Amino acid sequence: MLLISGFYVTLGALGYAHFGCASPSNLLLAMTHTSQRRRAAYIAMQMHISIAFAVFLNPFFVTVEKTLFPISAAKDDAADARDRDFAQIETPKVVPGLDDAQTSAEGAKYSETVRRYIFRTLIVASQCFLAMLTQSSFSDVADLAGASVMNFCSVTLPLMLYYKLFKAEMSKPHKILCWFVIVASILLGTYSTIQAIGRIFKNASKYTLFASTPPSKRTEYAYCPAGYTDRKAQWLDSFSLYY
Repeated sequence: MLLISGFYVTLGALGYAHFGCASPSNLLLAMTHTSQRRRAAYIAMQMHISIAFAVFLNPFFVTVEKTLFPISAAKDDAADARDRDFAQIETPKVVPGLDDAQTSAEGAKYSETVRRYIFRTLIVASQCFLAMLTQSSFSDVADLAGASVMNFCSVTLPLMLYYKLFKAEMSKPHKILCWFVIVASILLGTYSTIQAIGRIFKNASKYTLFASTPPSKRTEYAYCPAGYTDRKAQWLDSFSLYY
């Protein structure tokens, strides 16, 4: 957890070191639009999203599939239990063919796999449809989801479970650090959630279904001193900031 936290703090510090008081909320959008580095960054982000999206949704898929296909789920659990108890003591004999029961089981398993593929494809397709439907508000909605759900699932909940499982083995400084991170993540997540909800209400009149956010130059820099935009106009014009 400290390693991951240090990684994110380093990224934030590097972003602030480069942009200063004009640091944007999205560094990808703030990169010079003519730079090859931006294309490389977008490719890397696409790879990250493709992998992380599948990993993050897999527990949801497994849980829902056990509800939708209870018979298959029971068979899978029983098979896993048998595999855990199995101990091979000699080389098994080669069976020349499959009997009808085995063939039927393989057919049922194939049918179940096809249904799972269809179910997962429909879920991902519906999410893509909703993303295209709410393009103009996607950034604000993503901020809300990241501040509330992702913060709780990625930081708060894992640490609380870790503390519950290993409380007896943890030293006092370790416990203090663990609870410090939990409390800090809850406070920061709550603050970010409130801010995201405020932006959604503020920009609700600008949202249009199936329409992307029209590009507009950023003109407000709330944390910069007076006259900053005039002194740094050429540098700021190289950004592709959309708000």
